[in-house]
Amino acid sequence: MWFLFFILPILGAVLSSLYWIRKISPPPVPIPKINQPSGYQLEVETLKMLIEATCLEIGLKRQHIELEEDVARITLPQRAEEKFFSTLKRKAESLKGVKYEVLEEEKIIILRSGSSSFKVILLPFKEPMVSLIVDDLGEDLNLAYHFMALGEPLTFSILPLRRHSQEIALKASRRGFEVLLHIPMEPKAYPLNDPGTEALMLSMDKEEIRQKVKSFIKAMPQAQGANNHMGSRFMEDPEMVRVVLETLGEEGLFFLDSLTTPNSAAEFEAKKLGLPFYKRDVFLDNAETTEDFLKAWEELIKIAKRKGQAIGICHPNRSTLTGLKTVLNRSENPQLFPLSWLLPSNLVF
Repeated sequence: MWFLFFILPILGAVLSSLYWIRKISPPPVPIPKINQPSGYQLEVETLKMLIEATCLEIGLKRQHIELEEDVARITLPQRAEEKFFSTLKRKAESLKGVKYEVLEEEKIIILRSGSSSFKVILLPFKEPMVSLIVDDLGEDLNLAYHFMALGEPLTFSILPLRRHSQEIALKASRRGFEVLLHIPMEPKAYPLNDPGTEALMLSMDKEEIRQKVKSFIKAMPQAQGANNHMGSRFMEDPEMVRVVLETLGEEGLFFLDSLTTPNSAAEFEAKKLGLPFYKRDVFLDNAETTEDFLKAWEELIKIAKRKGQAIGICHPNRSTLTGLKTVLNRSENPQLFPLSWLLPSNLVF
């Protein structure tokens, strides 16, 4: 038993230390409870996210979206209403438990999820509208990306069957940009002015023209419309122009006349066919200098303010990119929109 004289003092010292450590140590800090959103809040947030995602997909900027507790006010051009309705409906139907109701006469949409409801009110857009088309894309991939990076709803017109045509069309479409098929056509002073390979020529018969246009559309399924590349001679021939427009109409595409000739037959033929038709107001960079672009931009804005809308065409040049960055930083500029959001040119007075 003699060893107890050694163990008991050590055991006492250990117990004493544990006592004092426990007494001195601060009490544990309680972990605060995180207030989880209620089911109602989650439902409302889901509906808000649904509306914002719809606006983002169709290319509407955030300043035209006003979100409150249970109502959203969306300022939207009339031509974009159908696209907004269909996109929101598609997204709503993809979410379990979300119901969608349209009061078309009042331009009101009611979204319901569980016990919550959200009202979407569409308001008319009354400011001047500008559409800016970037032509001649298809060769320079890097420059095309620089125009996409501007974050504006530009419309990209892409030449078919070029080195990067498909990649640019796919990237632009996935990022929400409107895509046009830029159809090469025979110009005056050909072959001095060369529209490139696979161009539509007046020496071709009508069936060959039709098949070429169909092959262009097949190669670029992202295209929502088309416009002419060069074509100052081709566009003056009513019969050939009619073949092109008929083929576009069969595929559900609209047409923008680049107006490379004042004697274009496109507007008259489009009217007979009932095809949605637009025409260019200003070429913005004929001289390929930033100064030239800025002067032409002022002309475009004057037209937009006078008519309520205007259509400009530019090209993938470094000088144009610099000029565009300059004007986009001006707060007084009219809002840019995809071309199809504007009224067809024959309805603008």
